[in-house]
Amino acid sequence: MFKLKNQFKIIYLFSITFISLLFIFNNKVMAMDDLVNEITEENEIIQENEEDIISIQKFCSLHEMGHALVAYDLSQIDSGNDLINLKTIELKVNNKEIQKDGVILKELIEGGVDFSFDRSQFGYLFSLNVSLGGPEAEKRIKMPIEELKYKGHDDEKDIQDIIEYIIQRDWFSEYYSKTNNIEETKQNIRNFAQEKTEQIIDKYERFLSPLADELLEKKIMTKKEFIKTLNKLINKERISQTTIQNETIDEFDESQYNVKTSGCNCNIL
Repeated sequence: MFKLKNQFKIIYLFSITFISLLFIFNNKVMAMDDLVNEITEENEIIQENEEDIISIQKFCSLHEMGHALVAYDLSQIDSGNDLINLKTIELKVNNKEIQKDGVILKELIEGGVDFSFDRSQFGYLFSLNVSLGGPEAEKRIKMPIEELKYKGHDDEKDIQDIIEYIIQRDWFSEYYSKTNNIEETKQNIRNFAQEKTEQIIDKYERFLSPLADELLEKKIMTKKEFIKTLNKLINKERISQTTIQNETIDEFDESQYNVKTSGCNCNIL
């Protein structure tokens, strides 16, 4: 009887010890699982944050697509003349150390949209719309952008030059209010052109990012490649009312045209 009681005590103590060890082990496993989950969640958050920051190359590409979309849309207006003609969109990375406005740059990202326009008043107005297209596309960027050390001012210079040219010839004066203040008059003309530019970017806003990605991959896109990509995106989204037909790009005499290049300079130190 005494031996049996001792055996029961030993079994009881062994059971208690086993359960205690099992409890401790389970807690450690749970703690380890929690730690792994916490690390995984942190990595996912970091990855999401990295994906939510637009690179300078993507920013520049979006900017150039703003110019290109405006030029393309205006070229579709049936006026009997080629008032504006989109040619190429380009993105270049210059790794040579250079200096811009006193800032030393180790990497300069250069974007450009080549287009030609008629020398008539509407040709100049359309070129103003195109120059406004890049800055307007920038306004549609909702995510934070990688820090810019330097940004060129080519667009603003083109905008001001075209506005002054229009004022000197008294073009479109019936569509905007003229004042004795030259700066007010310039702003009125800018607002007049800005409205049409905003409408065009509104129309194609959903395609800005995928078009920019295509330019990032190709680095240079011809008009034909641009139209093909845009058509593909439009068909994918089933926007039948705005489907753009592939067009034959005819050669034409550029002697009656002004060739302009719209450029954006962004860089990474």
